Amino acid sequence: MNTDVDPLAAKDAAQPQKWPYEEKVMGWAAWSIDTGHSYATSGRQDWPGESGFSSAGFRPAYWNGATGPYTLPGNATYNRAHVSPPLDTFCNAQNNCDSANPPNCSDAACYTPYWWNASNATWKSDCATTCGFENIKYQSLVSEPGRGYRLQYGTPVCSGAPSGAKVVDSDPAGVNTWSACGSTTTDGSFQFTFYPDPNATGPGLGQYDAKADLHQIGGGYQGHFWYTHARDTDHLGGAGGRMTILGDWKLNSAIPGSQAKVYVHVPDTGAQVTNASYQVVTPFGTVTKTVDQNANESNEWVSLGAYNFKDQAPEVRLSNSTPDGAADKDVAYDAVAFVPGDYSGIPSDLTFHDPDVNAAQPADITTPTDVGMSVIAGGGPAGPSTTSAASVSAVVAERPDSFVPWCNVEPFNLNQQWVNRTEACIKNHVTVVIVDEDQNILGTMEFDEQAELKAYANEATSNALLKLIPTAATGVGATAPVTITSAAVCSIDCTATNQIWNTSATWDWTTGDRHVGEVQTAMIWGQSLSEDLLGMQWKLGAIVADVPSETQAAIGTDRYSELRCDTTVTTTPGCVFDYYKPTYSMNSEKFPAAAAHAWLVQHQLPAHLGLKGQGQPLTYLGDSVMSPSDPTKKQSDVNRALMCPTNWERNQSVTLSPELSSQGTDTPSCDELAFAKSYQSGGTPTSLGGTNPVGSGDDCLQTYAMKDADGLWRLHADLRYPLPTWNEVCGRSSMSNNQNTQSMSLFPTFRRNYRVMDKDDYWLDVAKPN
Repeated sequence: MNTDVDPLAAKDAAQPQKWPYEEKVMGWAAWSIDTGHSYATSGRQDWPGESGFSSAGFRPAYWNGATGPYTLPGNATYNRAHVSPPLDTFCNAQNNCDSANPPNCSDAACYTPYWWNASNATWKSDCATTCGFENIKYQSLVSEPGRGYRLQYGTPVCSGAPSGAKVVDSDPAGVNTWSACGSTTTDGSFQFTFYPDPNATGPGLGQYDAKADLHQIGGGYQGHFWYTHARDTDHLGGAGGRMTILGDWKLNSAIPGSQAKVYVHVPDTGAQVTNASYQVVTPFGTVTKTVDQNANESNEWVSLGAYNFKDQAPEVRLSNSTPDGAADKDVAYDAVAFVPGDYSGIPSDLTFHDPDVNAAQPADITTPTDVGMSVIAGGGPAGPSTTSAASVSAVVAERPDSFVPWCNVEPFNLNQQWVNRTEACIKNHVTVVIVDEDQNILGTMEFDEQAELKAYANEATSNALLKLIPTAATGVGATAPVTITSAAVCSIDCTATNQIWNTSATWDWTTGDRHVGEVQTAMIWGQSLSEDLLGMQWKLGAIVADVPSETQAAIGTDRYSELRCDTTVTTTPGCVFDYYKPTYSMNSEKFPAAAAHAWLVQHQLPAHLGLKGQGQPLTYLGDSVMSPSDPTKKQSDVNRALMCPTNWERNQSVTLSPELSSQGTDTPSCDELAFAKSYQSGGTPTSLGGTNPVGSGDDCLQTYAMKDADGLWRLHADLRYPLPTWNEVCGRSSMSNNQNTQSMSLFPTFRRNYRVMDKDDYWLDVAKPN
């Protein structure tokens, strides 16, 4: 240990088991390790360079004598170098030991004859000059050194737990922390589990080696925490490993209201792992949350999330077993906090009143969709052409009557189209070329065109109207009367009736004739198939001086504006524009609980089911689709049985709405979204095109509708289940059967009115109830 002889001599302290006992005492008395830290008697930490700084692990003795090399007698370093006694001090005639030939034994039995048992031994008679003197760091009148303060690490935090928290500390209540925090308080218990060495011999369960690697520091919350080292299986960790330590915090009672947010305190030292796996024990299973202790090593409270603990006392566990633990990083066990509250995530402003039994059903939403080629190609709506304003004014003034009234005010441009479920509006610009018998071009006439198509849900005949607004003429088109001819062509199994001109078909440009022309026809579906697609096209030609010009294709439908006719929805034929997705409107005033559930699922879950503009549409699942798991059953019935089985107990806390029944009765019901008759239902398997399959209705967002003491209705989290994650793909709610069933009672009519077939998309419009 003599660093005066060898600056690296202190390395011998790494193997003190090789020293005789006497040398251990003398060596450690004369030389000390360097800890890098210095504390005053009061506990104040000194910084390097300050008066009184001494980073020795303990203060070694000091020797009198002159300053100088250790080789010269009389120097203090010489006296310290001779701290150990001469060999013959304990090896002499007193114990039959020959110092000239001392024994070199390999075991204790060999040394037994030389046992030193004299009462005293003296080897220096001038202690005042050559002996060492003790150098006590802490004052002898202080029974316990002060608790450290002004610390670099391990600073105690006496308060600051989350507001309203019940805190389980790492020590039992009443333990003196020897810090400004005083004695500990706790709202529960904390304990460790150790695992015996299966290969240990001896009585009992064997040795618990991990206890030797468990340490404590007077820092963290309330001035105390534990730490150990992270270990994987190669480092004796893992499940049941002999160096594995499991910490367990448990609140002493259940949480009022069942819900609590869980926080763990990470101290400012002794927390180095990046993957501390905390286990939150709930009645629904154990949830693992990984915390980067190293990133939060600053006396931070870190949230593990909120949970429903029902009537079970909350519990959190932490093991030092990690996948990459090499026993070189600390795992800290400090305090855990549980904060009661409502953590369901249901919006607090989602409140509503009693059903308005007289509220009218909202009008159908038939807002047209722009399906112009510029929109379909992703370029956005096209602006009006240079002639658009004049043409719109002319149509509105001269030919306001229409099959599709809203079409009149839409702007003119090339290849513009708008559709809703039963109406289409097509606008274009065409040049009619006038030629002679030899196909020589004699002139032109240009028109802004407006085509209107009106379909009917219960008819095989659709009406069509073509409006022509002249915008320019050249050659004979500008000098002679021109008669326009129109040929209406209906595709596939379809017949176009004879066209009827509602205006003159002749224009005389020289006289200033700019009237709006209008020709009317009808399309009749032949019904050779149970379902068919129909298209319409107009071809325009010209006659000048009784000489006809070859007709030219002027305007027509495409796949975005073609009609679909069927006898599948009902045996009575009907036609719709199937590209357009109709919207079913829910009566939020009459059925507010059902509407609130639909609104919540639509707006708060990521799929935004049926919410136009934000989510995916709902897709109707027809009654003819049978279950692949049981071909005797409709898939929609299987969906209902999976999501809302009859043996599933509806939450009995629901508020009923008997006023919606003529008999004044009601029962709790199960409301689901997406609906059982949809491909988005959690019961529809992917093999049938299902988009959101789940194992059961238990996997959905769980709520129930209840009128609270303040007179307002709310959707509450159903605490028979875990709290919502808000990543669910479906919603299930207990509510009034009257509200649930009646809110969708008009859907069959909606289906018929808009010819909604299997695999047809539709939107669900739900106003937020109030």
